[in-house]
Amino acid sequence: MNTLQKLQERLIDYYGCTESDFTGAMDLSDDLSLDSLDKTDLLMWCEKEFKVPINSYESEQLETLVQLRDYIDNRSSDEVSGGWRDAIRKRFKSKE
Repeated sequence: MNTLQKLQERLIDYYGCTESDFTGAMDLSDDLSLDSLDKTDLLMWCEKEFKVPINSYESEQLETLVQLRDYIDNRSSDEVSGGWRDAIRKRFKSKE
């Protein structure tokens, strides 16, 4: 299952979306009616599921499903294998 399919499955299972709701450039807030708490929950799930840290600035830039998919796909799981905690540890170790 690819990233987009996993995202769509999550949106169907937890947010009541249907397969017919999905289009390429659909907006998470406007088209899917996700409020800020829903979007935060989705992004936290993405961090855990795909092992990709998403900071608050980056999360504000992710407005469409395709942007979210591309963001996740462009992050190498090797680069951030342990999620945001390991990324922070690596950053602080490099300063020592």
